[in-house]
Amino acid sequence: MTIRERIAKAFRAAKMSQHRAAEVSGISQATISRYLSGETDIASASADGLLRTLLAEATRRRAARARKRNQW
Repeated sequence: MTIRERIAKAFRAAKMSQHRAAEVSGISQATISRYLSGETDIASASADGLLRTLLAEATRRRAARARKRNQW
């Protein structure tokens, strides 16, 4: 699996918009969009930061769902 595929998968898992990811990661939304569509590449450090942002959000969402389930 390529880093681009991992980032696309992480976007789905995190349920985070490109706009929000841009705000958090500091990478422009246009750059994220062009990267995911294959139009351009981004620096590996930027890709790593974006992936970390998305994985952190996915983890946060999973933990929130688990807490909610345990309340009942």
